[in-house]
Amino acid sequence: MRYDFAARRAPLVLVVLGVFSAVLVYFLTGIRMDNSIDVFFVQNDPNLQFYNEYRERFGTEEFFLICLAKDDAFSQETMDLVRDLSGKLEGFEELDQVESLAKVYDIWKKAREEGGIAHDLETFREDTLNSPFYVGLLVSETGRDSAIMAQLSPKGMADRPALVEKIKSLVAETIPEERTVYLAGPATFNYELNRLSRQSARTFYPLIVVAGAILLWAILRSLSMMLAVWVAVIASVVWGLGAMVAAGKSLNVVTSALPPILLVSTISYSLHLLLEYRRQLSMHTDKRHAIACALDMVSIPCLLSAVTTSIGFGSLVVSHVGPVIDLGLFAALAVLGGYVAVVFGLAALIALIPAPKNWRLKEHEESGAAEKSGGWYFGFKENWRGARWPIILAGLLYTAISGWYASKVFFEANPFEFFPPESEFSERLHYLQDHLTGLSRMEVQVKRKDGAELLNLKDLKQVNEAAEKLREIKSITKVITAADFVMEGRRSRSLGDESAYQLPRREIQLRQTVEGILNDIQIKRMETYFAENHTYTKITLNSLSMGSRGYGRLLGEIDEALKETLGEEFEYRVTGLVPLVDSSQAYMVQSQIQSIVLAIAAIALTFVILLKSLRLTILGLLPNLIPILGTFGFMGFIEMPLDVATIMVASVSLGIVVDNTIHFLFRYKR
Repeated sequence: MRYDFAARRAPLVLVVLGVFSAVLVYFLTGIRMDNSIDVFFVQNDPNLQFYNEYRERFGTEEFFLICLAKDDAFSQETMDLVRDLSGKLEGFEELDQVESLAKVYDIWKKAREEGGIAHDLETFREDTLNSPFYVGLLVSETGRDSAIMAQLSPKGMADRPALVEKIKSLVAETIPEERTVYLAGPATFNYELNRLSRQSARTFYPLIVVAGAILLWAILRSLSMMLAVWVAVIASVVWGLGAMVAAGKSLNVVTSALPPILLVSTISYSLHLLLEYRRQLSMHTDKRHAIACALDMVSIPCLLSAVTTSIGFGSLVVSHVGPVIDLGLFAALAVLGGYVAVVFGLAALIALIPAPKNWRLKEHEESGAAEKSGGWYFGFKENWRGARWPIILAGLLYTAISGWYASKVFFEANPFEFFPPESEFSERLHYLQDHLTGLSRMEVQVKRKDGAELLNLKDLKQVNEAAEKLREIKSITKVITAADFVMEGRRSRSLGDESAYQLPRREIQLRQTVEGILNDIQIKRMETYFAENHTYTKITLNSLSMGSRGYGRLLGEIDEALKETLGEEFEYRVTGLVPLVDSSQAYMVQSQIQSIVLAIAAIALTFVILLKSLRLTILGLLPNLIPILGTFGFMGFIEMPLDVATIMVASVSLGIVVDNTIHFLFRYKR
């Protein structure tokens, strides 16, 4: 018989599959987690290309913030702790431009000493809290939160989680336990999402395994068969993850869904095989013949089911988000691998395992036992015709309600929204935004259309006017330009006179300020706001963190403010993480539509090939589309957004739910 190979050559099949699994286990030893924010952006997005050009021109805008919170920022103890910690951070190759209140104080104190002026901490407190430059940057308005701000170097960006671990260790060594310290910045997002992914895996993977074990025991009532299924499941997971790691991919919050997906699909194929095997045992005394007959009944429909599921996942490759593409590609391959693990590996394994004694019921005894244990189902099956119209009407009502709520589903492209509001990360984020500054960073690149230098009074004033207009936007918490360094230098020189925080009136005064008033550190920092011989400058914006829709409105307000103030003489473009999040939303909508259409078309084609009937194809697809609509309707009802983790729901679910339809139609045709 053509389906008896696995049963006849069981040892050979298991050895071959075992060697193959061992090779992939070797690759699994190199598995790593990478939830860096970069991986969630659309790689062919023109905004990302410009963002990379901007980084080459100005360097990274990615910052790391350490805040000593909820205490007196100007006490001698806090100042000493900040000085000690920031001094050690300056030795980190992963960080550049480490700024702190202690460094500002040391510069301020030296200038005062040289001028014979009082320089105690209380005077520094009063002077600093009157500074528009430092408040909201290195100190809170209340003076109870002191920040250390640093830029990440290329080395720091290469391994953000390692940098966070290194800084956490340094903080633990340097800062007493009773002090409140908050870490923030994109690197902490990477670190926290890695931690959250591992925590979720430790919590939910065991629950999924337990639920699967309970289900298998309830259906199979055989420990040996249940363990055989788990061998097939483990093999499919090892093959899927091993192939992904061998291809140089890493786990993240999206691709970590691969093991549960493979568990579900492999268990499904296993149950189809084992239940048919049990039925065949009631008719045949020869175990190998029963396995061959079972494979004859289920291998083709299971293959079609695996193909349609793979198509559902494969449709995700039209996505523009890297992790979604990776999940779609490797899940598509791994689902087919799960099919191989079942029809060859599981079939070979059960050929070597004694058949459970309770599986050798005669066919009429098995049928009677099933009817006795599931009387409600068999009663419904006999009488469903009388309830046909109520069922159809209920289905139409369900579809209409689902469609209504599905229309309310919205897209969310901001990865920061992955964190629950009650999580430690979110609470820390909200505290810092409420008391210190917004943590969403944007940069505005500005240049003159004629390409002239910008380090002159006229252009600095115009850029500063744009900054003032931007400060009027409610969700923007901090705006910094090159002009702010000049104005803060003049204010500091006038012993904290607030009225001096303005640009000079004449060009010569600007030159005098830059050459004679600003210290070397201030000049160095100001120069980071220029590029290519002062022909480019930038405006740094900190804003509150919000959802994609909020970012879209914010970018519109920013564009209006810049258009109004920079006029026709300047070219400008907003870049940074926020514009990338905003543009990702449009790509998500596009890819969602494309993947659903592709999945439906491919699965419909599979049905046509199987059924050779357009009418049956339509009838077979409709019952499977309604639950998908119901899922979207439920998401709309509870206001759950479609994001990079949930965007694959429709395409993947469609590939999975057709399993029973295929088996039903296959048996119907036979």
